[in-house]
Amino acid sequence: MKPLINRLIVRCTRKTMPECTVQETPRQSAATLIVNGQNEVLLVHKAYGRRVYGLPGGGVDPGELPTQAAVREAREELGVKVRLEYQIGLYYLRGGGLPDQHATVYFATIVSGQLHVVDPSEIQAVGWHDLHGLPALLNNDARAAVDDFIRQRRGVLREVERRVYPV
Repeated sequence: MKPLINRLIVRCTRKTMPECTVQETPRQSAATLIVNGQNEVLLVHKAYGRRVYGLPGGGVDPGELPTQAAVREAREELGVKVRLEYQIGLYYLRGGGLPDQHATVYFATIVSGQLHVVDPSEIQAVGWHDLHGLPALLNNDARAAVDDFIRQRRGVLREVERRVYPV
């Protein structure tokens, strides 16, 4: 029963008690923003769905903290171990025909491992991109996090409207 409670919110007031509604809470994800000495950000090019560019990252598993998920996803997608330096932001992603999502993005550095695509069915390419010349098909949470990084913001909390990309 406890996992169900963690995933659902019951909204009731005294006036509407008989009409209580149950809503699923937004999905959680975590990602890392990694920048090299040439002011380039590391992006992954997804191999599924709309094949957009984004930050290395993915869903937070049940019982896992966003910090743990960010480190795990970097290892699973890129084959590297990262150290999280600080949280850039928590982004509430809405729209785009997808369920709402809370995305936590951390600034990170690579501490070991050889950078490569671990699973080509998930990631088709990984590469460095100039912070001021990002791909047009970059997802909006990554774009927001890069913007906050450039402006030297930390601990940002904001809503981000998703873009709709052609399939």
